Amino acid sequence: LNWATQICPPMRPFLQPLYAWMMALRNRKTTLLQRPRGSNQAYGRPPNDVVEVSRVIKEILCQAATSHTPHRPATSAHGATDASANETNAIVGGWYSVLPNPDKWDVHWFSIKINIQKHGWAFARETPQQSIAALELYGTLILLKHIAHLHKGTARVDIPLKTDNMGNTYMVTNYKAKKWPNSVLLMELALQDHYAGCRADLQHVIRETNVWADDLTHTSHDGFDPKKEFIPDETTWYILHKLLIQDSNIQTKTRRASRTET
Repeated sequence: LNWATQICPPMRPFLQPLYAWMMALRNRKTTLLQRPRGSNQAYGRPPNDVVEVSRVIKEILCQAATSHTPHRPATSAHGATDASANETNAIVGGWYSVLPNPDKWDVHWFSIKINIQKHGWAFARETPQQSIAALELYGTLILLKHIAHLHKGTARVDIPLKTDNMGNTYMVTNYKAKKWPNSVLLMELALQDHYAGCRADLQHVIRETNVWADDLTHTSHDGFDPKKEFIPDETTWYILHKLLIQDSNIQTKTRRASRTET
């Protein structure tokens, strides 16, 4: 599988749950040997997330391969995202335009509040502020999905997007993430890339040049055209909704996942 990801990079994020499961089994080896004969099979049964990830890997491998050459051209659409968070709340926002040098009034934009009912993963730690990298990655995912949908059925293209989170730039470029929920968000982003025939060309910019996206995360909509606001689709996902299932006991489950990561 590690070899296969070299020729199919979008599959790379899906190895993280497999590695985690493998290490868990290895750490329990001594315990397994001490258990009565025949009672160790339950330990080897893969959890639901590993089963789902394995299904996706198999589906990707069974599809016809696509050539990565010649290099895909960049689409005319480009944009930027950001996120803000404090001890209790968080906001994700971003914009895009097809104009080479748009004014603030020209861009299409979104700004959404993050809440525990829909985004429990953002509250897995003590405060949303501690999940700021995941929140900023979620903003990138939302904008990529929206632009990719606009280009669906067209030639394979790169989508230039900007963020002021340097770590996310490396993560998306290399399709690698070790921490939850970043790894799950990256899986969904990789599938959006794969099935839409697009690639997120995520570029790092300093915070001082990411002003428009920063404004949208602080509910400062002055200068933006209200008619160009779009509501992101947060319901249709390939795998995100299956690996980040929400229920009435969301706080307990997400904190348990956070402790597992630690």
